[in-house]
Amino acid sequence: MHRQNTIKTKYFFGSYEKTIDNITGEVTEYNYLPGGAIFKKVDGVGEMLFTYTDHTESSSAQALGSITHITDDQGNFFDEHEQSFDAWGRIRNPETWELLNSPFSKGVGGLLTTEATPDIACS
Repeated sequence: MHRQNTIKTKYFFGSYEKTIDNITGEVTEYNYLPGGAIFKKVDGVGEMLFTYTDHTESSSAQALGSITHITDDQGNFFDEHEQSFDAWGRIRNPETWELLNSPFSKGVGGLLTTEATPDIACS
């Protein structure tokens, strides 16, 4: 069903996600690949991104597998600062764990790489 006032339409199929901005017509696609790689395509132009998580071999209270950094294929950081999320995907201060009051701090659900990030879709 498509409603006239829908701002964005999202489709999910396995490790594939497609978002259509119904106002601008922009089409964004994500293919989530093994090992934390993401192939992102916006209006037919693709780029490879790589995710890094807080999951380590040592036990840690925060080691939930949350994405902390994203780089492009040249190793350049997608975002200039470390990101931190609570178990519900809400953005928090990485040092104090205080929840940040942002439009993206309302996670879309659950544990393990379901963070709410402004430019990367939630898997």
